[in-house]
Amino acid sequence: MAAVLLASIGLLALYLTARAQQAAPVRIGDITPLMGFANVTVTGRVTRTPFVGEAGDYVMFRVDDGSGELRIAAHDAVAEALIARNQLPVAGSDIRLSGELSISARRGTRLYLRDAADLVLTAIPSPTAPP
Repeated sequence: MAAVLLASIGLLALYLTARAQQAAPVRIGDITPLMGFANVTVTGRVTRTPFVGEAGDYVMFRVDDGSGELRIAAHDAVAEALIARNQLPVAGSDIRLSGELSISARRGTRLYLRDAADLVLTAIPSPTAPP
């Protein structure tokens, strides 16, 4: 009984430590296949208008930091929160975001947002003046 309790406490401590760790800043061009599931922070410019799924439960866009381009995805509650908060970036927005890398031969490299608060708009392009 004591061993199970001690193991449970150890797992809880490990989980809390992992959640409290800051995401490591990374340049997109430096991402390698060995970084799958890594929690990283990327800063760059949105290159395409976000695609929003019909049900509003999926958002995808691309970010370029000068060293490469990365697809960003948000699903379910995270996508719904971005939409509800009117927090979707537009093409040309400068952003900082954190999330988990997913690297596969079929889908390529993506960063999945785990929370709407992990996307921070640092600069929004000014609207062009009408002619």
